[in-house]
Amino acid sequence: MKKILIICLIAAMAVSMQSCSTRRAAINDLESLVEKVEKNGEEYTLEDWENVIYRCAKIEKKLKEHEYSAEEYREIGTLKGRLAGVVTKDILTNSAKKVISIKEQLDGGTEGFLEGLLK
Repeated sequence: MKKILIICLIAAMAVSMQSCSTRRAAINDLESLVEKVEKNGEEYTLEDWENVIYRCAKIEKKLKEHEYSAEEYREIGTLKGRLAGVVTKDILTNSAKKVISIKEQLDGGTEGFLEGLLK
């Protein structure tokens, strides 16, 4: 009887540990993605950003499969916030570059218009 009880206890511990590692895997995936984007995001192409969005959706689906402690939810929120910050920074940087490009084109267009008009 003791052997059966010990075997059941060991089996329960193994299942519990596996569940915890699976639950933690989603957080680890998110952390890995955030670190990768923070490190390389400035060089990302549109295709790279689409891949980030795809990975975020997969991670979000994994996160919804489990319940987390308040501390873990805070960690998840921090990671999502860091990712949002990097994405926002990239959007603003690219928008500024586009605005400068458009301004230069408009300046050139005005200059060309005046040249054509005054000839």
